[in-house]
Amino acid sequence: MNKRTVLSGLVAALGASAILLAGMPSSASAAEAGTQAAGRQFKNVQTGLCLDSDAKGNAYTKSCGNDNPYQRWSLVWKSDGYVLRNEKTLRCLGVGGGDAVSTEQCSNYPPSSHQWTWEHLDGERLILKSAANGRALDSNHEGQLYTSPYGTGNLYMQWWQW
Repeated sequence: MNKRTVLSGLVAALGASAILLAGMPSSASAAEAGTQAAGRQFKNVQTGLCLDSDAKGNAYTKSCGNDNPYQRWSLVWKSDGYVLRNEKTLRCLGVGGGDAVSTEQCSNYPPSSHQWTWEHLDGERLILKSAANGRALDSNHEGQLYTSPYGTGNLYMQWWQW
């Protein structure tokens, strides 16, 4: 192995580490396929409820719990966006027909229905957008989860993540 190969590998490893330490990269070009950020929670700005799901494929929001493993999500970078994988069920958040949001078995080659992009509104809030329908992840006080037309002024489609 020559010095150039070792140096290239070291630079790539440091770059991947920086991405993980920073949380989510600010642009798709900064991420590599397969890069993960684990243990994330997503809390709705308007309702104060957290993104949650169960082993049956239901996705919803409910009261946040720091010790609730069903509210922990890994962000896995794929070619066109992130896949949100529930850490307890190992199922991926996706958009079915229309605006319905649920979880399904994850795939190494996820369909666009499992891929999400986001827009940072400021240093803390973001909007998750489905790659399948271009609509934003939305919620209400009843805990329902769905997608709606994108709009930065709608607090129900704004999320904090940590």
